[in-house]
Amino acid sequence: MPKDNNAHFFLILSKAPNVWRRRRRHFIYRIFTENVNVEAIRQILAQHFKGGYTTFDGSGFWKGMKEGTIVIEIDGTSAKKARSAAEAIKNLNKQEAVLVERHPVETILV
Repeated sequence: MPKDNNAHFFLILSKAPNVWRRRRRHFIYRIFTENVNVEAIRQILAQHFKGGYTTFDGSGFWKGMKEGTIVIEIDGTSAKKARSAAEAIKNLNKQEAVLVERHPVETILV
């Protein structure tokens, strides 16, 4: 992209209202698990995260074997709740482990 376009793009954004003043700083958690027992996983998630969650379907590899994957994203929960849900899902799916990620984020509702 030419430098002129970058400067123009920044100028447009800089004139926007500063909605980021109302931002929330917190963590987002992601739980990666095998794509099995989906309805039971949703029940576990509904019990732990009454405010909501998001799921993504994908594929992953564990010890060299391809498997269907569900990525569960929870915005603004506690580490304790994320770990509890991950443990329940791990036990449900009889898995050796599930991956839990924690990322600092700033969010706004528009």
